[in-house]
Amino acid sequence: MDAIKKFCGKPVNTNLGERDVKQLRSLEVIIVEAHKLSSNKVSHPYCMISLNEVKTCRTKTQEGHSPIWNEEFKFK
Repeated sequence: MDAIKKFCGKPVNTNLGERDVKQLRSLEVIIVEAHKLSSNKVSHPYCMISLNEVKTCRTKTQEGHSPIWNEEFKFK
């Protein structure tokens, strides 16, 4: 994860009040690709998805420094 942190966006603080928060019944995540991964830190990159600090799924490993996954995950 440390190898890709610098490529991740920063969280946006929306300052929602308690009444403004809506419950989600499902979540769809599409992992597309990564770019310019360091070859000395990651030899077979994959992407791990965690919800509430629980590892729920991961992509297949790929070769190279710019892997393309195009994998879709649905949580209901």
